Amino acid sequence: MSQLTSKFDLISEESFASPMAMAITLAVSPTYAASYSSTPAANTTFPAGTIVEMNSTGKAVVAGDNAQFTVTQGGTSPFAVTVTAVAPKLYAVVIDGSDTFTGSFTGKLTCLIGGFQMITEQFTGTSFTVGAPVAVGAKDGVSNSADGKLRAWAASDQVFGYVGPKGYSAADGTLHVIVPHK
Repeated sequence: MSQLTSKFDLISEESFASPMAMAITLAVSPTYAASYSSTPAANTTFPAGTIVEMNSTGKAVVAGDNAQFTVTQGGTSPFAVTVTAVAPKLYAVVIDGSDTFTGSFTGKLTCLIGGFQMITEQFTGTSFTVGAPVAVGAKDGVSNSADGKLRAWAASDQVFGYVGPKGYSAADGTLHVIVPHK
């Protein structure tokens, strides 16, 4: 699984939760993973807890912006707007990343799709309310260091999961997240 220095952990308080999670193995290109700019780059890693999505060739890339719709103002009237729906993305959480011997050697990530709870350090911000939804990636749609990490949910976002009962811990810099089945 993850390195000993990682704070990432899968948790379950019900005995039936683990078998319900859906696992998937995704290749990365090139071997040794992709960078946080969502473009493949050698010698960078996907640590456990990173949120990924599949690109058009079926390989893992770091998850970026996740807007459910976009709003564009235009036309001759200041009130003229166009709302465009965006297809939801299938996200996965890396549980065995390219920063481990196995992931690095095989060039593949072991990921979970949904139906589990996790404690993760892969998030940005500190304002999380227990039970509130969380989203993935940068809010501004520009690739940056927030990609592949969780953040507070905003009105136009795809919901990734919900802040669990343990919530945000400032003491150890972790967040408890419940990831429902997709």
